[in-house]
Amino acid sequence: MLKQHIVSLFCLTAASAVLAQSPQSLLSVLQANGFTEYAQRLQASEPVDLRPGIVVYAPSNNAFTSSSVNVTVARRADDTIARRNAASYNFGYVTYPTHVSSTGNNTLSTIIRKRETDLGAVYETLYQDQSVRLGAGHNQTLVQRYIPSASLPFVFTGLGKYVRVTGDDIPFDHGVIRPIDGVLTLPRNLSTTLQSLGETKFGAALQSADLVSALQNTASITVLAPSDSVFNLASTLTKTQLAQIIKEHVIVSSGLPLYSPWLENGQVFRTLGGTNITVVVRDNVAYLNGAKILGGDSVIENGVVHTIDKLLSQSIPTVPANAAMKTRLLSWETLTCSFMGTVIAAAHFLM
Repeated sequence: MLKQHIVSLFCLTAASAVLAQSPQSLLSVLQANGFTEYAQRLQASEPVDLRPGIVVYAPSNNAFTSSSVNVTVARRADDTIARRNAASYNFGYVTYPTHVSSTGNNTLSTIIRKRETDLGAVYETLYQDQSVRLGAGHNQTLVQRYIPSASLPFVFTGLGKYVRVTGDDIPFDHGVIRPIDGVLTLPRNLSTTLQSLGETKFGAALQSADLVSALQNTASITVLAPSDSVFNLASTLTKTQLAQIIKEHVIVSSGLPLYSPWLENGQVFRTLGGTNITVVVRDNVAYLNGAKILGGDSVIENGVVHTIDKLLSQSIPTVPANAAMKTRLLSWETLTCSFMGTVIAAAHFLM
């Protein structure tokens, strides 16, 4: 990844002399490189304040042929403001964690290093409206991650959706254009995202515990949502017990949420339920108190959701999972399998 950024920096430096004499605007470079549909939509959107060093995620023309585009570029079909400002979600700068991990009351035990990791990076975009609740001064985010067997990264956004980076960065006078194969999905609230992810049991538990409103209005939350296949709670649980279980799966950060590229081995975080979550990273896979992240970085309006493969409240009575139930593949696992299948199929076709 470092090599990629060195190459990108070299391209920007090499192009700077030419650009200084004949500046190439974003729209002109988009049009010259075949991103005509996106350029046209940018012209029709609210003006974007471009600052030096920006990364613009540019969907291909084919990305706009999908019938779902009008849904993915706005939070609601009738939300004119969100739809008009949605273009700003494609513009971002690499951002870094400002929070610290904690063990007990020692909130200064381990400071997260400010760097872009080998696994990916978090980009703070130019998108901001009243739905974004990530703390004062923070706009909405997206997460760029590397997936095994893929040479180029994927970009994770709202509702558990992702797109793939399809080519090298293209310089323009304020930064680079990064080609992608789909339209970015604006984040929605927690309950809508859980429904989109298929985590209906955890979502129903939020409703039963009357925690939906409280959590959706809390800034910078990280939700560790057990998959439906493992979220099997006893029906005799009281409302108080249920609320405690949920709170033990939620972390509130003083800075931005805990996106997966920022998780490091040995970090310890305190949950809303008063318990500690310890991070262990093995083979570039993060485990939280032994729970593996199956599908991560589903960006929500006020934080992020990671789907995990076990409950973090081991002392709470549960009912056995159906032995015949197969754990469905989630986000990253599905992504890896799909990509490998494509590679194998392509290789077979070319033989």
